[in-house]
Amino acid sequence: RVAINFLDMILDEFEVIYAHSISQSSSDNCVDFPELEERMEEFQDPSSSDAVERIKKDMYESEKVLQKNVDAILERGQKLEDLIMQSEQLSLQTKMMYKSVNKSPGWFDECCGLT
Repeated sequence: RVAINFLDMILDEFEVIYAHSISQSSSDNCVDFPELEERMEEFQDPSSSDAVERIKKDMYESEKVLQKNVDAILERGQKLEDLIMQSEQLSLQTKMMYKSVNKSPGWFDECCGLT
């Protein structure tokens, strides 16, 4: 696709510039065409010369950014799950401590020598 666009453009430019010289020439190498070198340099990067290639490149870059964002979100989700699990464990330990304290009401006074 890019090569065909390149050849079409070169042919059009050549015909516009040298159409009158071609009919008068008797050899294959009678016309200097510096525009060919310029266009070849322009077409070295297909995305700069072809809209479809440019869109494909943009979509590929967008896909990479999206993948990176999804990975970051999944990582944050895992961290949240870890925090939730730790919170549940802390809550369970707090309930167990509360129950053990309620079973022996004077433990604090005995422990600290207040009685």
